[in-house]
Amino acid sequence: MSDGDALILIEDAVVLAATQITLEHRNIRISALSDDVDRRGISPIAAITLVDYPGFVALCAQHRHCLSW
Repeated sequence: MSDGDALILIEDAVVLAATQITLEHRNIRISALSDDVDRRGISPIAAITLVDYPGFVALCAQHRHCLSW
């Protein structure tokens, strides 16, 4: 990942929202899908931005490339 990239945690990946995610020396925005966080009963750390489905779409639209792993 590079400076200015965004990472959106969805489905089971949202469990990472409760941990200290470090992307050292990077200016990367990390978000998690709020519905998936709620379903798993996770309390995200302050560095994680929760987004709803329209927010998910907006983040994807802000970036030229969208990769799903």
